[in-house]
Amino acid sequence: MPGIHKIANSIDRAGDIARTEFIDHLSKKENRNVICYYANFSGKGDTSINDSDLRGFMSTVFQLDKKIGLDLILHTPGGDPAATE
Repeated sequence: MPGIHKIANSIDRAGDIARTEFIDHLSKKENRNVICYYANFSGKGDTSINDSDLRGFMSTVFQLDKKIGLDLILHTPGGDPAATE
């Protein structure tokens, strides 16, 4: 029987594959760029959206096709509305 860490790693990989497939499917269906931003809800550190996230978002959207628009999926415990906008 595999250990708990091996099982958890399998679940994490399966979840990543499912998320990637979903994002790809959504992007093709809507013919738009899709970015998913999700945070760790463990309560350790600042996981809400704030101004420090700008650099990461900018590097992500830098080479996207701006003519087809963007669907942004956020899954966070909150944050600064102005930073999110």
